[in-house]
Amino acid sequence: MRCWVLLMCMLACMAGATQAETITLVVTLKLTDSDYKPLPAQSVRLAFSGQDWRNPNAGQRVVTDAKGEAHLTAVVAIDRQTKSRNVGMTPFSLPVGTDHLLIAAELERILPLNGRDHAFRWLYTENIFRYEGGETSGGYIDAIFSKDAQGRFTKELDPNLNNLPMAQRTDPEQRAIAADEGYVPTDFGLERDDTDKAHPRWTLSLAFKRMPRPVFH
Repeated sequence: MRCWVLLMCMLACMAGATQAETITLVVTLKLTDSDYKPLPAQSVRLAFSGQDWRNPNAGQRVVTDAKGEAHLTAVVAIDRQTKSRNVGMTPFSLPVGTDHLLIAAELERILPLNGRDHAFRWLYTENIFRYEGGETSGGYIDAIFSKDAQGRFTKELDPNLNNLPMAQRTDPEQRAIAADEGYVPTDFGLERDDTDKAHPRWTLSLAFKRMPRPVFH
């Protein structure tokens, strides 16, 4: 038992050593509808950790092609974070080190509000964690932001009606987000190219599925 505790402590200390690394990230983005058909001519802004992603001018703006895809290369920061991971099929877990990347995607969502369509541009954030060996975790929206009075994406929208009932939602965007979050991540493959030691190079396969719009709101 003592050896087991010591091992856990050693791993916790190793995994807890946070460090950031500036890397070159080659990104393939794909947008589809809920039936996985491509969405062409969609304007998307992508920003990442290491960039001022709340700034509406941060990152890069791209437009999807006929296949619903867009490609870009960015200089971003990847840091080390500790995650708990199960040991085999046992109920035990150990803290391990992961490579962490924050993704911020500004996407358009058109929703009916007060009897007519409104176009909203929201910033969706997603956190990806890559374990040694290449396995990744994440793949869900962590938060959704709209612009504040200064034009920065700092206003977090609450899609959960239990937290903020519709009667208390005076902000049109808070009302709209309660009806529909809009997008679901469907791919978040993060890979490291270990052959280039001098200029670390990573690749990201990123995809979002746009959900059907609600009929009434």
